[in-house]
Amino acid sequence: AVYVVDYLKDEIVAYVGNNSDASDAAMVDMVKAQRSTGSILKPFLFAAMLDEGTLLPEMILPDVPMSLSGFTPKNYSGEYWGAVSADKALQNSLNAPFVHLLREYGQQRFHGLLKQLPLRGVVFDAEHYGLSLIVGGAEASLYDITNAYVKMGRKLASYVNEHFDEKVDAKETPFSAEAIAETFHVMKGLARPVNQIGWGGFSSSVQVAWKTGTSHGFKDAWAVGLTDRYAVGVWVGNADGEGRPGLTGVAVAAPILFDVVGKLNDSYRYPANTMESLEIEVCAESGYPKSEYCPHTKKIRVPRVENKTGVCPYHKKVFLDSTRQYQVRPDCYPIDQKCYEVYYVLPPVMEWFYKKHSPMFRPLPAFYPGCGTAHPDEVMAFVYPKSDAKVSIPIGIRGDRQQVIFEIAHRNPQKTIYWSLNDEFLGQTRLNHQMPIDVEKGTYRLRCVDEDGVELNRRIVVQ
Repeated sequence: AVYVVDYLKDEIVAYVGNNSDASDAAMVDMVKAQRSTGSILKPFLFAAMLDEGTLLPEMILPDVPMSLSGFTPKNYSGEYWGAVSADKALQNSLNAPFVHLLREYGQQRFHGLLKQLPLRGVVFDAEHYGLSLIVGGAEASLYDITNAYVKMGRKLASYVNEHFDEKVDAKETPFSAEAIAETFHVMKGLARPVNQIGWGGFSSSVQVAWKTGTSHGFKDAWAVGLTDRYAVGVWVGNADGEGRPGLTGVAVAAPILFDVVGKLNDSYRYPANTMESLEIEVCAESGYPKSEYCPHTKKIRVPRVENKTGVCPYHKKVFLDSTRQYQVRPDCYPIDQKCYEVYYVLPPVMEWFYKKHSPMFRPLPAFYPGCGTAHPDEVMAFVYPKSDAKVSIPIGIRGDRQQVIFEIAHRNPQKTIYWSLNDEFLGQTRLNHQMPIDVEKGTYRLRCVDEDGVELNRRIVVQ
């Protein structure tokens, strides 16, 4: 299905409801059918949080495994980066960072925003969808989704296009023109499909702000894109809901999107963002407003709203001994011999995944012998299970019970960790802190202590 709108004229240019080669295609209009949204809604959350000042475009977000009341969002690739900037999370459509953002923004508020757009397939209350709302838990039509982007395009044009003189109702879309401009700027940075490699080398190439989506089970492939004049929406799938391996937005819907854009002969351009957005100075590494400890900064432009993110929380002053090999506490080392350096300090689980992809990352040094220990949360953390988690026993392909594998991220993997369950010793780990456990259903207390005496406890329910 393909739906194209000239949003400057507010006119439908193309409406293809189904594949004309199918014998019964004319009976099913997939432009207006309600289908699982996949990741196609993520730009709406991105823009909404820019508008309220709780997100900056390059702000670092956690990209780590999580389990939230039985909901375990995973990135499509199965990989986690530990820490990733918000713009890269949107461009790579990472699920874990956007579930984190939805928790911050509030699922009830986001549900209300989707109703306001309006997406008429969102028929249940917010609690029904939960946090899956941002990763395909809801349904919407290609018609409604594309029109939501149409309204964003019209509002932006009313601010930056001097030839667009139509009056646009401020309530037509809930997003500010500044937030729309920044969101579209990020969407233009998505890597295009293989058949579009080298597009930027042609002066005639059209800039497209675009996004894809893929539903669970490969049942729906989406792509929506905007030029300076047109909005193009594409849906690919089976009307009966049958999934097909490889049916993804990037692989299947996106090439059609760019084929359609190429046939529009769209040579119209309006200037880059000329609105009076606010210039602020941010930390070059974390994307947060700079703190006194950020070694590198840069200036960016953001919507004129009160910033609510706080300053960079990751660059910290760390006291060291005279050799600069150990951390020290201010009260346990001679004042005239200690010094300090600024470190980029991530929470343990974020660091665990981040340093796998960042060989230049400099971890915190160990504490000076006899000079105290850090708070447990500063040293190690559970990757799995999360706090007070309900753990399901995995079942093998032959129906046999499998072991549950618990995992800890430690700042210094060479430290030995000692594991016990209900005060029964399970074993010890070093380097790879994973512990397979064979348990029955019930409630347990998991206790982990490293060789320095740093201790973590977790209550778990095995079901």
